[in-house]
Amino acid sequence: MNSKHPPSWKMDLFVSFCLSLLVFAPMAAFILAFYSFFDLSSLLRFIEFPNNRNIILYIVLLMIMLYFIETLVVPIVKGMLRIAFPAAASFAAWLHPLIEIAINASVFYILSLIVPDVLINGMPGALGIAILYQLASMLVSRFMSREKKQTT
Repeated sequence: MNSKHPPSWKMDLFVSFCLSLLVFAPMAAFILAFYSFFDLSSLLRFIEFPNNRNIILYIVLLMIMLYFIETLVVPIVKGMLRIAFPAAASFAAWLHPLIEIAINASVFYILSLIVPDVLINGMPGALGIAILYQLASMLVSRFMSREKKQTT
């Protein structure tokens, strides 16, 4: 009897987990390389890692939290604001990045309190990191949309 069996749900779950990790690996490598080569923390004084022990832990937790926030929390908050203020569509274009900056700054600050050996200079430091993150995110999304328009 030569019948093919469909793959089990465990194998599908494992494959989808491995594929989801592929998203985080380049980001973690880029962040680690950027930190080690350019030493951004000493230039900007927003964040410091006194003894480099928990950099990877902080980066992994940060990426998981940012992924969770970008896919779940930010859309919910934006939807709630649209429901609460339906006439505010005219200023929504600049309000959405401000919402994301505020949420991301709180995540950066809370994670620095949880992970030892990560020092953020208070909420202003977390706000500075969130602004840099938002600017980088906007540049990447604009570049990606431009590339998509050129290929079509």
